[in-house]
Amino acid sequence: ESWTLRKVIRRYVYHAVDHLRELDRRLALAERRIERLIFRDDHLDDPAPLIRLFRSIGWDRRTQHPERVRAMLAGTRQTASAWDGDELVGFAREHGDGVFSALISSVCVDPRWQGMGIAGRLVASLVEGRPEVRFALHAAPGMVPWYERLGFQRDETAMFRRDPR
Repeated sequence: ESWTLRKVIRRYVYHAVDHLRELDRRLALAERRIERLIFRDDHLDDPAPLIRLFRSIGWDRRTQHPERVRAMLAGTRQTASAWDGDELVGFAREHGDGVFSALISSVCVDPRWQGMGIAGRLVASLVEGRPEVRFALHAAPGMVPWYERLGFQRDETAMFRRDPR
């Protein structure tokens, strides 16, 4: 590959722009500014950003089969997401009938953005203004107090069927 002056300049410019974006992101994280994020409640169709987010939080097993992630999204009634530019940094979804009952699942935030209220905002966008819907969820270990602060309560009658393997 020949290195022309044009290619070298283009490479340095793009490299510098990438560094500026990363510096801005790091400053936003350090200052705990989430106003730079775009919160969306439209349906997420492309599994690629979600797979990247799942991997960032260690949910690698869920990402081994992208077609399953695509099917998961297809069976989702509503999603809430947080974006830093074109990077998905937070996600939550609801599935069910959305009239009487709904299940909230896949609540996750990129580790770099955790602790800033993003997950709470995503869950709130799914449940607010819908008092007639009974929302359920399965809390990850250690997350029960967090969900209780969002208004969820433990239920003695909830049951789960697990794979016996």
